[in-house]
Amino acid sequence: MVNFSKLGLPSGGGYWKWLGVATVTAALAIGVHHYWLEISRETPKEIQRRKQEAGNLIFHEVLFFPDKGIGCENYASPKGCSALECEFSHLETSYIKLLNYLKQTKKTLNIAIFIMTCPKLAQAIVNLKRKGVVVRVITDNEMMITVGSQIGLLRKSGIAVRHKAKGFIMHHKFAIIDGHTVLNGSFNWTTPAITGNNENITITNQPNVVDSYKNEFEKLWEEFTPRSALLTLLNNNQQCG
Repeated sequence: MVNFSKLGLPSGGGYWKWLGVATVTAALAIGVHHYWLEISRETPKEIQRRKQEAGNLIFHEVLFFPDKGIGCENYASPKGCSALECEFSHLETSYIKLLNYLKQTKKTLNIAIFIMTCPKLAQAIVNLKRKGVVVRVITDNEMMITVGSQIGLLRKSGIAVRHKAKGFIMHHKFAIIDGHTVLNGSFNWTTPAITGNNENITITNQPNVVDSYKNEFEKLWEEFTPRSALLTLLNNNQQCG
């Protein structure tokens, strides 16, 4: 039998307790050592990027349509839905996720959309305007007067809307929230796009991507000023004559 006391170790049950503590301590030391070995292999540029991404919390999400039904906005709210027989879906649909992103807007919302006929999405934008959000909309000159277009509602609510005077269509479908998050995809802001069509929206706050959309929006906003649109229309008419 081993005499633990002669080895300078605790005797009896104390030895096994000591051995357990020593094993755990050694494992932790090895783990920390391997962690710092991994960190030390990173280049300064990689370390900087890792810290930046951890601080900025870069995210990406993709929404696919159609939904199986229109999502219940009350159910998605903190108070929930109190209706006994609600006609809307009580699932977290892509539409509800889109709506929640829009509702998070605090200062600015810039939208470039080919067509907008969904009353609920239009009302969500109007509600943001009433809360003090600065909203700007760029749309297509033909689709803004199509049956069911909600552009008139936006204008009546004091939202600035611009469009090109004539020519090829303005086919963008993107929105920029507070200058740091962009939503873009095939999705037109219509009810059939929510419940019928195969559509998608990609959402990200990746700075390089967002900056590209911000530049495009500002370029078109300047290009589609009422004065620029009028000059374009006059020039086209002269060329046709």
